[in-house]
Amino acid sequence: MNKKKLFSIVLAVMVMMSMSFSSVYALEEMGTPSDEPVLTDDAVTDSEKIEGTGEEDPSVEAEDPAAEDPEEVGSAPIGKLETVSGYKEIKVKWIPNGADNAQYVVEREGNGADWTEIATVTGPADANGYMSYVDNTGLVKETDFSYRVYVKGAKEATLSEVATDQYVRTAHVNITTKVKKTLTCHCSEHTKKATITVKSGTNICTTGYGSGKYRFYKTVNGEEHIFYLMRVAAKNQKTDYTKEWDYSPEEAEFFVSGRFGCTVNDKAHMVWVNEYCQHLYWFDKKYDEANNTYYWACTDNWKISTGKASTPSPTGVKAVVKKISKRHGIKYWTCYSSYNALHGVKSNWGQKLGTPQSSGCIRNATSTSAYKIYKNLLKGQRVYVY
Repeated sequence: MNKKKLFSIVLAVMVMMSMSFSSVYALEEMGTPSDEPVLTDDAVTDSEKIEGTGEEDPSVEAEDPAAEDPEEVGSAPIGKLETVSGYKEIKVKWIPNGADNAQYVVEREGNGADWTEIATVTGPADANGYMSYVDNTGLVKETDFSYRVYVKGAKEATLSEVATDQYVRTAHVNITTKVKKTLTCHCSEHTKKATITVKSGTNICTTGYGSGKYRFYKTVNGEEHIFYLMRVAAKNQKTDYTKEWDYSPEEAEFFVSGRFGCTVNDKAHMVWVNEYCQHLYWFDKKYDEANNTYYWACTDNWKISTGKASTPSPTGVKAVVKKISKRHGIKYWTCYSSYNALHGVKSNWGQKLGTPQSSGCIRNATSTSAYKIYKNLLKGQRVYVY
């Protein structure tokens, strides 16, 4: 073999070896293949398959991504927390934080009890952007209850501020008995009537009035009973009320909805007199076509003056019985209990609206409120004094 041919063969072998080393280097740069299979989102590993079938093993639980990802359940405190007072119930509402399917835990504290979970609520929010829960279990009258809300699984990150409230209050008249009295309860639901004896000088907190009698509650043998004491048997009467605040129209609507509801048979209007706030709320019956339901809309409200402690206004569910255009020099009498009426004021009474001052009637500004009641609240329409 001549030298020229031998040189050509050696050169060719060297070129082939060079190409082989370059390929190995390139593969190392890309990373060597792994024995582990590459899984897509829909893939199932061999350990999750039933042996010999290739089917998924039902004993392997799927992970809940929302339980792991704080962005799904909420990673910031709950939005504004509010309470709405109602008739022996309180509504808690909040602006949700997190996914539509997130669960919200409602906790309550009050009446000597520590924070306790009372409900779990699932979205979505209502048309106004709120979620809510109505608490009507275990509440005690004239007792504050506090609420807080958080996203389940993310309490530390999402815990709301605390909101405190109690359900709608009514005015009390505190009295002292003049003489010793033996009283029998007036509870229709109790077959066995309870009897109590109150001594002269006994202080009693009463919660209603009618037919010349104060009404109060007392527990006998573990049961709460209703008792009445004649007004003439009482002295040192004093009304417990507030001039500091009123219930909002939203609370008024929630209150009458919980107390009465609204049906096709209800009259066009009703009024609620809240003695505790010395405030009257006017309601119009409305129809919700989308849900085929009726409801009460609070369309107006104003300050009033009810009966003073020694001559209270009759309380309870009443109705308009008659109207008198003018009596005792006062205009626009809308009578709801004998001659106890919603009526106007004399010129020197206006500054006293908002304070219990009358002899049993309910005073309203003459030219506006009293006339509106007289003109629009018809015979048989509801007057609720509470």
